[in-house]
Amino acid sequence: MRAPVWHKLSGANQQSNRQDGSIAAIGIDLVEISRVENFLRRYDRDTLTLIFASKELDASQLDPTPAKYLALCFASKEALGKALGTGLAEIHWFEISSRLNSLGRLSANLSGSARQKADELGWQHWEMSWLSWQNHLLVCAIAYQSTTSNDS
Repeated sequence: MRAPVWHKLSGANQQSNRQDGSIAAIGIDLVEISRVENFLRRYDRDTLTLIFASKELDASQLDPTPAKYLALCFASKEALGKALGTGLAEIHWFEISSRLNSLGRLSANLSGSARQKADELGWQHWEMSWLSWQNHLLVCAIAYQSTTSNDS
């Protein structure tokens, strides 16, 4: 059995270097890929857009393993929701849109109330790391805020 491998941290909305910020929050989520496979069997695209952004659904169709891709997006939403301190109760699922590039780097964009909450918390940028092991995916989201002062 092969040990899980962490994928390198990669960020979105990077307005400053990580060295210029301090960790503001961390969120972690673990999801079963088979749970997302069940979503895909049970629900049509219109229903899935209540959870996934259209870009995520489109990208999953280009991936060799659509359920794994969407499980990664699902866990990203949960991890960022936990880091925001709201869970997904105060934001819409589709306001967190994740993307996996060809190198396996995960990034996420926030919009709407999720973006507003991140701004209120002073997040300058965030980074995502993930691992896949057997039927599970684990995502870690780390949010950074600026430690520099704008005082003159």
